[in-house]
Order: sequence, then C-alpha cells, then structure tokens
Amino acid sequence: MKKNSKKLPKYQKRTFLLFEVLIAFALIALFAIPLISPHISMLKAQKELEIKTRINHAANIIYVHLVEKMHKNEIALQDIEEGKILAVQAELLQGILGYRAFYSFKIDKSKKKDDDSLAAYVAVLKVTFKPLLAKKQEMNFETPVFLCSKKSGSQDQSANGAESDKI
Repeated sequence: MKKNSKKLPKYQKRTFLLFEVLIAFALIALFAIPLISPHISMLKAQKELEIKTRINHAANIIYVHLVEKMHKNEIALQDIEEGKILAVQAELLQGILGYRAFYSFKIDKSKKKDDDSLAAYVAVLKVTFKPLLAKKQEMNFETPVFLCSKKSGSQDQSANGAESDKI
C-alpha cells in the first residue's frame, strides 16, 4: 500500500532557516570588510597627522615663547650652559592632551672674549613631547639658536637671534 503524503499547495513557500540567514550575513560581512577597511585606516592616519600637526604648532609657540623670554633675560645663561631640562608651562600646550613638554639647550659652539665681558654661543634648542600613555611615541623638535652675552660689572645681559625657524 501506498502512504498518502501531504503535498503543499503551490502558494505556500518554504521558509528560510536560521542557518541560511547566518550564512547570508557572513557573506555580506566578508565582502563588506575590504570596502570599509581602507576608510578606517585613513581615519587613523588622519588622526595621527592631526596630532603631529598640533604638536608641531605647539613646538613653534614654545620656540617663540622661549626666544621672548631670552630677550627679556628671564632664562639664566647658566641654565643654558648646563643644558638643564626644564618643563614647559601648561598654558603653552593648549589643545594637546596626553603630552608633557620639556626643553633644553645644548651648546654646539662658543666663543668668549679674553676678559669674559662678551660671549657668543651657537646652541640647539630641543623641545621634547613625552606622552602620558605608553602606547604613544615621544616626539623631539630641534632648532639652532644664536646667543650673545654681555657682562657689565655684576650684571649679565644676553640677547639672542634665531638662525632657523625650523620649529
């Protein structure tokens, strides 16, 4: 004897299985990743460039501020000669979060008059940006600076001029 099997009417369609839907989503994701990944890497590169640009701008501001302080004799010549590492004021780091800045001078050449009344120096100003988080890298900016010092009695007068506007 034959068993009677139920036949589905023509207007009823077979429903999708969950497994088929998951495979469809996986294929869409697989083909979408190569389309999205270049945009993500461009966003990362753009963010890094923005940070470097802000740090470079801050280095320029720090350079101008230090030249101004040297013209006003607010930076001791002894600190420059010793190459002391000094912290940059926080207000000069506007817009740069996650970094601290330090500066120091390294004298490359010096020439003094016999009686030490006049001295000239060629120094390198080094501005270092140290990240607060370990995953970021440290950034350094260097520029040459010309310094003159004139001693009259017990008073020490110094003036400077920058040879380069690299920072």
